[in-house]
Order: sequence, then structure tokens, then C-alpha cells
Amino acid sequence: MPDGFKFSRVGVFFEIWERDGGPSLDENRNFDIDRNGVSDWEEYDISMNVNGESNEKFERYIMLDNDDIELILTSK
Repeated sequence: MPDGFKFSRVGVFFEIWERDGGPSLDENRNFDIDRNGVSDWEEYDISMNVNGESNEKFERYIMLDNDDIELILTSK
């Protein structure tokens, strides 16, 4: 690994994106993609694929360079 290399969790990505007006995590660190204050877990069935394979770590997943991360939200 290069000097200064840091792994980042998907949750950190959402924290940064939220600062720029994008999707966020709510106060309990649950996804709130549409920023309506309601956890997306209550509104949607959520799944995540990493590099084409199912992954259930969600915001705890540690991203690696070139990961292909797909969040799938299906209305309940």
C-alpha cells in the first residue's frame, strides 16, 4: 500500500457526499437517500452488490480501489 493510504467505509462516502447536498445517513447512521428524514430501511428493500456479488455490510463495507458498488432500492 502507498504511504498515507487509508481505507474508507461506504458510510464515510455518504458523510462526504451529504456535505455537498447529496444522499445522507440519518442520526442512527441509516441510509436516507432522498433526505426526507425517514430511514430508507423503512421505505425500501435495500440490497448492495460489490463487484457483482451480494454484500450485506452496507455502510460498514470498506471500499477498495476500483470497487464497483451498486445500491439497489426497491419500494416496499
